Amino acid sequence: MRATSVLGVGFAAIILVGLLGVYHTANPARQPRPETIEDYHQSISERLMANVKGEKIRENLRLLTTLPHPAGTRANTKVAEKIADLWRKNGLADVHYVKYEVLLSYPDYDRPNRIYIINSDGETQFVSKGVSPVIIPEEQGAPGAGIQWVAYSGNGTAQGEVVYCHHGRIEDFERLHRLGIDVKGKIALLRYGNGFRGDKVRHAQINGAIGAILYSDPAEIAKIGIQPGVKIHRILAEVFVF
Repeated sequence: MRATSVLGVGFAAIILVGLLGVYHTANPARQPRPETIEDYHQSISERLMANVKGEKIRENLRLLTTLPHPAGTRANTKVAEKIADLWRKNGLADVHYVKYEVLLSYPDYDRPNRIYIINSDGETQFVSKGVSPVIIPEEQGAPGAGIQWVAYSGNGTAQGEVVYCHHGRIEDFERLHRLGIDVKGKIALLRYGNGFRGDKVRHAQINGAIGAILYSDPAEIAKIGIQPGVKIHRILAEVFVF
């Protein structure tokens, strides 16, 4: 009786082992996938995104751009120092400055650029002040912020008829050409939007213009006026001399 019981247990064990073998053959254990460089990149990206806060972006942007800071000036050095300080506070160890030489242009703060509108009799009908009016004090109230100038624009005076060139795109100048309107030797009046402003000026220059005026259309950025309490976008105007 004892021998029979032992034999029965042995057969049961053999059958169980066999079943386990069949199961594992059909369902092999999954080996863990080794981590790759892409996994590390994804992990770093997730950690960075988890620590990015929109309100801090707004706060830092305001900190760095509230005051005018043309490149090469003491004001710009102060901005660099603020950035370096922020980086160090956030754990970056090797923060240092690199100096290099570049060609820069600066405005004449004592004699700002002006726009004159002269009629056919040579009489001056309008003269701009050369300084933008302060509409949004917290953004435009700093000394020197209102000076109108464009880096690397030609230094001089451009005088000629004004031609409205819409957004200054290639197709806009092609349409003017089809209409028989020539911009050669004239000043192109261009609207902001629908393209990079540098391309607008380049297209005007290629078509023979001697200067360009870029402006923000009030119909787009101040639809309900600029009275106190009404939120508007920044109004811009830039003058280029070729």
